[in-house]
Amino acid sequence: MFDIEESTIENSFTGSGNTGFFLTLNALGGDSLFSDSSLNFGVDWFGVFPFIAAPENLALVFQNSSPTQQFSLHVVSGLTSVPEPSSILLTLLGLTGLGIARKP
Repeated sequence: MFDIEESTIENSFTGSGNTGFFLTLNALGGDSLFSDSSLNFGVDWFGVFPFIAAPENLALVFQNSSPTQQFSLHVVSGLTSVPEPSSILLTLLGLTGLGIARKP
């Protein structure tokens, strides 16, 4: 991993804040695709998929909307996905609704 701020190669990541992935494509003149769709002019080129048989392994995929145009597929282990705050809020609202519905 290359740390841009320190201009050094790091062996571990201890940073905070937003993180993401990018892919530089020489075929596109060296342009980069990012896991954050707002950096791709609103187009989502990135997906993360856990393996059903081994959820500790994740597939990181860059591809366009056509499944035949996959640019990159990396299988990584040791990463965990963190739910967005809106997902947590929606889950809590659903559980609250179930609790209210069960009361006579």
